[in-house]
Amino acid sequence: MLQSAWSELAEKVIEEFRLNGYSPESVTLFPGYRMMYRGQLNDLEINSPLSRVEKAEDWDRLTEAFEETYARVYAKAARSPELGFSITGAIMRGIVPSVKPRIPEEPLSGPTPPDEAYRGQRPFYFRGKWVKADIWDMDALKAGNQIEGPAIIEAPSTTLVVPPGWSTTLDEHRLFHLKRR
Repeated sequence: MLQSAWSELAEKVIEEFRLNGYSPESVTLFPGYRMMYRGQLNDLEINSPLSRVEKAEDWDRLTEAFEETYARVYAKAARSPELGFSITGAIMRGIVPSVKPRIPEEPLSGPTPPDEAYRGQRPFYFRGKWVKADIWDMDALKAGNQIEGPAIIEAPSTTLVVPPGWSTTLDEHRLFHLKRR
């Protein structure tokens, strides 16, 4: 029954990766199962030591892996093989190799932002009072630019608030570093 469940799950996992543009050959499958001693209420998730279960002797390997995990989670003395074992669920995980993303790098332009990045000022409510903040266009800022708070840096998908007494610097990877002045 476990092997039948693994086979069915493997097809579903591979299909899910295929729908996301990966070839079936690129998927590596990792079977697992949930097991417990009979009569207990809680089961444990186990990474299978076997990629397939085909013969009666494979059961011993599955129960050994369960007992090793059980001893780590509870205690070796808590093991109760005399109760027998029950598999409560089949698990199948899949992974595909991924390409490490390349983080863009821009040359540093210095701390002064370009004039076209400045949008003006407007008040915003901060810690119980209205504060006038400089408004900046995030996309127009250059690597190395520094913004003193109070400021709001806007982009179509996000907004960064630089509180009074703080500053932020945009690094060469377009990451903001916020510091208390």
